[in-house]
Amino acid sequence: MAAPARSLDLRRSLDRGVVADRARWFAETFGILVIAGALILAFSATSSVFLVSGNVRNIFVQISVIGVAAIGETLVMLAGGLDLSVGSVVLLSEVICADLTATHHLSIGVALLAALGAAGGIGLLNGVLTAVVGIEPILATLGTLLVAAGLAKLILGLRYLQVDHPVFN
Repeated sequence: MAAPARSLDLRRSLDRGVVADRARWFAETFGILVIAGALILAFSATSSVFLVSGNVRNIFVQISVIGVAAIGETLVMLAGGLDLSVGSVVLLSEVICADLTATHHLSIGVALLAALGAAGGIGLLNGVLTAVVGIEPILATLGTLLVAAGLAKLILGLRYLQVDHPVFN
């Protein structure tokens, strides 16, 4: 009688292991979607304007810059690096673009090219510091984080820039 009881206990523990493995796979695969769905349900239940098309568009516009930066950071991390300067480079690019369009009245194309050039220059500096000079990526990007943030503060000063261009509305 002891042998069938042991066999039953072994089968139950194997079943629990299979269930735990399946639950872990489901959580790893669909966990973020379940959380996002729960948040959407909660916000739409508490606000009548959350799922209005204008609000959804506004949310997508606001997360687009972060999404593009996150894609770039993901590629860096997949290559085994770490880039701390992403946020400051985005800030510098935005300040350059806003300053050139609002203060200097240049076209949006020129402003975007200047912003991309500045971001590319910071990226090139990161690459040279890590690949050629041999500085650890975390230290090199920490330094360029400070450089990009300092340049943005130098350009912006204490001004508040408002860009009245249909591209940004």
